[in-house]
Amino acid sequence: MTETYTVDDGDKLSSITQGSTTVKSYTYDGRVTSIVYPSSATNSFTYNGLDTRVGKVDSAGTAAYRRDGADVTNSVLSDGSAVYTPGVSQRRAGATTYDLSDRLGTSTLQTSNATTVTGSRSYDAFGVLLASTGAPLGPFGFAGGTGYQEDSDSALKLVGHRYYDSSTGRFLTRDKAKDGRNWYSYCEGNPLRGLDPTGFYDVVTDFMTGFGDTIWPFPQDPVQDLITGGKPVLKWVREKLGCDGVDEGGPAYGAGQTTGAVFNEAIMLIDPEKGLTTETGCFTAGTLVRMADGSARPIEKVGVGDRVLTRSQNGDDAAPVESGTVT
Repeated sequence: MTETYTVDDGDKLSSITQGSTTVKSYTYDGRVTSIVYPSSATNSFTYNGLDTRVGKVDSAGTAAYRRDGADVTNSVLSDGSAVYTPGVSQRRAGATTYDLSDRLGTSTLQTSNATTVTGSRSYDAFGVLLASTGAPLGPFGFAGGTGYQEDSDSALKLVGHRYYDSSTGRFLTRDKAKDGRNWYSYCEGNPLRGLDPTGFYDVVTDFMTGFGDTIWPFPQDPVQDLITGGKPVLKWVREKLGCDGVDEGGPAYGAGQTTGAVFNEAIMLIDPEKGLTTETGCFTAGTLVRMADGSARPIEKVGVGDRVLTRSQNGDDAAPVESGTVT
């Protein structure tokens, strides 16, 4: 049977037709507000001013979502049917069910208080349900520990700001950043690499770019040259990961910066010369500078009159390390 996808003038998926039957039609007001099925049954959705879904009406009834905050990445604490401890458990009608998750936060097993397995689910890399046993509860299945929600009527997944169809590996709407060649793809077609809790970026890419931004000041050495082909670390990281649409204000980028700062400090403890910058220009907050007394200090806390370890500015990375005064 032929399946046909139709998009509207805003490049949003408007309908899916199988043969001559329209199986789903979508209505938008920025976000998907309703889905209509051949039986005329309708799912409807409501959102707050930050684009976060706060209500849903489907065949199971009405859900009113209460979150630990107002943003799409804030965890759901209750939906009117259950109370959730995000990534850990859910409580319904006085009974607690525990989620056991894999490295992506996918709930693969559920157990009772007596540690009896009550349900299991297995998915492929893109989130297609392959098999289930027992009676798995709740919408937090594939990557549920990071906030992905599964809507049983439509088989769509709510992934941050966008709805995702795991059967096609595509979002219904395009990425606002319009980054790369495919604005609808999920995790750039490589779902084993990372996650996309906001629906707008890849966590691993942002993390690695934050890390690369922080270790950018490292001077080149033979080993680094061999790895990067003589390119600066940051440029090499960006090219390898395709980081043109990085969210530098996002939590993953910040976590990458923090990790990079720790890495920087560890390298300098092993060999102080490795932590010295010979480049000129601007550096991110948190970049560590080796002081003349051997300690390390974030660059934003280094001031005029402080003595630091440096090299002569003749472009020779092999120049000896010496102390100097910031002027």
